Amino acid sequence: MQELALSVLVFFTSMALDYCHTNFVLAVERRAAYAAALWSVLQWCAGLVGFLVAVKVTLWVLPAEALGLALGTIISIKRNQDK
Repeated sequence: MQELALSVLVFFTSMALDYCHTNFVLAVERRAAYAAALWSVLQWCAGLVGFLVAVKVTLWVLPAEALGLALGTIISIKRNQDK
């Protein structure tokens, strides 16, 4: 059960990581310095959680992380297409 919980945690944090990264890039493109700085800090926070789980606990959560990264990018781009 703990393995499933860790996989879900890593999935959602990696999705948040890529979502933040995509919004960071879009903020830099718009030259919105404060927005880019906020997205950068949020990206670091989300990445730290996934990194700590992968290094401290186990590496088998990496497939869930990869899936979360892909979905985070897709969601962020879809949400920002209309802007």
